[in-house]
Amino acid sequence: MHTALLSARLADAAGDCDMAVVTATPGSKSQQNAQRQGFHLLYTRAVLVKSV
Repeated sequence: MHTALLSARLADAAGDCDMAVVTATPGSKSQQNAQRQGFHLLYTRAVLVKSV
């Protein structure tokens, strides 16, 4: 289902955009789906938290 939604969004934007960006958790199913659609990893980002 997510792959179909991503495909539909990309098709909808195709006439108006020359670049698309996806954010996903590293190693997640979302990342895998995006890479299947032709996206390539640009960078990873660390999010740090501290319990108080």
